[in-house]
Amino acid sequence: MEFSAELDAVVRRTLRSAFVDQDETAVWNVARGPEELPSRLITASEVWDKSASDPDTSKLIVKRAREIGITDIEIPIMETFQRGDLGWFYCEVVFFRDSDEISRQRTTGVLLIETGLWRVVQWHMSIAVAAVESYGVELSTDLGALVDSLDSSSGESIGAASHSGTVTLLFTDVGDSTRIAASIGDTAWSLLIGQHLERISETVTLHRGTVVKTLGDGAMAAFPSVSDALTCAVDLHRESADGLQIRVGLHTGDAVHENGDYVGVTVNKAARVTAVAQPGEVLLSSVTSEMAAGRGFSLGQRRVVELRGLDGTHELTQLVAGPS
Repeated sequence: MEFSAELDAVVRRTLRSAFVDQDETAVWNVARGPEELPSRLITASEVWDKSASDPDTSKLIVKRAREIGITDIEIPIMETFQRGDLGWFYCEVVFFRDSDEISRQRTTGVLLIETGLWRVVQWHMSIAVAAVESYGVELSTDLGALVDSLDSSSGESIGAASHSGTVTLLFTDVGDSTRIAASIGDTAWSLLIGQHLERISETVTLHRGTVVKTLGDGAMAAFPSVSDALTCAVDLHRESADGLQIRVGLHTGDAVHENGDYVGVTVNKAARVTAVAQPGEVLLSSVTSEMAAGRGFSLGQRRVVELRGLDGTHELTQLVAGPS
């Protein structure tokens, strides 16, 4: 299956229509399933057997959003795949509520193109609850204990399959993408994002970086040189040929490179730095900003923020321009 920018846009707009705009009509345009399928839209206990071809389901979702008091959402994880007319996605949604509390939900779904439109075959929303709350027992999640249980030869095999090292990671994300996609339509949005990601890839390659993967309307790139990463970020910020404002975040640290991907706290922090950047802004972690200052890059305002999923507060700094 291939990545689907079009389905990514559809899912993001549907989630925002349901939980932020609370627009029953917009939800229904996607939520109604193919006529011949007894689809299920959500699986809460009292609505297990609601069909996706029932407009009351859309009303119920919007009603719940109002009851919960959702004011905004963030989608830190989104993966979409497509083969022919069939698409599949999974994502994590963070709900911001008028009570200042935050809730999380994991969502997966299968959609089918019917008469040129995406229709729901199955859509499952799962509230992220700790295993002990659901099952009454703690489940083993300690990776360290698992590694310790391996024999020495297995440990050597794991070490040979991956390597660690210092890397500067750069994430990009398109600002106001939901509104833009809604204004130009799925087909035009898909084409625009494809061209945009291609330009990002060209710029990253020009600065001796590597695009690790694309994430919906953004990308993750890795650079062995912090100067190359910073210069790339400046160029990405300067480029506006496609009319899109992007937020860019960078963090430097040790990460594990395995099977063509990077994992570890450094990856998580780089992504979180990007998430709090404003459209058109490049933000640096404290580690990366110190390196930038030492290399003559022009820095702007500093601010101290909390980053979701990371302890404590974090000082972030705007990157304004390259060395003069």
